[in-house]
Amino acid sequence: MKKAALAFLGLGSIIALLVVFGSIISQNQVRVQLDALKTGMAACAEAAAPPPATNISPQRLREVIQDDIGAPRDKRHLLPSFIAIEDVYVSTNSVMRGSPQVFCAVRLGKHRYYAARGNGSFALVDEKAMRTLGLVQ
Repeated sequence: MKKAALAFLGLGSIIALLVVFGSIISQNQVRVQLDALKTGMAACAEAAAPPPATNISPQRLREVIQDDIGAPRDKRHLLPSFIAIEDVYVSTNSVMRGSPQVFCAVRLGKHRYYAARGNGSFALVDEKAMRTLGLVQ
């Protein structure tokens, strides 16, 4: 009976370790994806309004993003490959560099978005915030 209990305890410990490692790997993958998305969104803004431009035009930003997502797979891309055009939301107004206004957001999942601001900061936002920003209906 003691051997069975020890075996069960050992098996439980192994399962617990696998769950912990799985969680760590998953969190790391999300962080890597957000870092890639952050780099890509910043590169799109830079391509749409290279310095010394002070405004990020929504029309030009939309063109850069559409060209990037629609480019052949063997071409170097600004945005990571997990981004689809229907998940990208661009502000309807020009956004000034250095401002806290959101110029672009990408849907990450149901009701979760990653928003880029004119001042270079990024934030995870929900559906309500996206409505307030006027990026979704």
